[in-house]
Amino acid sequence: MKYANDHKDYVPTVSDAQIAKLKETVFKPMALYEEKKDFTTQADVNPNYISPHNYLFRLQKIMGEYCGGWETNYGTSDKLLEIGLWKLGMLLEDTEKLSAKDSHELMRGWEAYHRVVVGIACAHTRLARKESRWPGYYYKYDYLKLDTSKNVFLNVKWDKAKNEWTVLERPMISIL
Repeated sequence: MKYANDHKDYVPTVSDAQIAKLKETVFKPMALYEEKKDFTTQADVNPNYISPHNYLFRLQKIMGEYCGGWETNYGTSDKLLEIGLWKLGMLLEDTEKLSAKDSHELMRGWEAYHRVVVGIACAHTRLARKESRWPGYYYKYDYLKLDTSKNVFLNVKWDKAKNEWTVLERPMISIL
């Protein structure tokens, strides 16, 4: 609000073409559903699209089985994380097939897409750590010990130009 109040003369430089392209991208799941809904008698099962509900089920299964969810008692390993990242990459490709029959499903579809991106970031930070994070976070079967000599936060940054994730170490500052 302060920025808006301090810059009342600011006029965004967004063209009508940019707005139209963004609208097309945002509403693409609804257009896909309308175009392909008659190819099946069951709306949730269609070879031409995937519903946000089923998309989220796929995401949960990948995260749970490969990235240290409750299905594996919060345990994972480097190999499982690599497989999980590969599967998350395939799921991210399937974002093109997300469909939505109404505005609520449209919102759920975009929420699901953003959850996949967060899942990929989470998997990258877990893969970068060569220790378990306990008690109660997750266990890495190939690194069961907690390394207290290197207390750091791990963050990831997405570089769109290079199409890659970078892992950043941040110092942990003890406040006690």
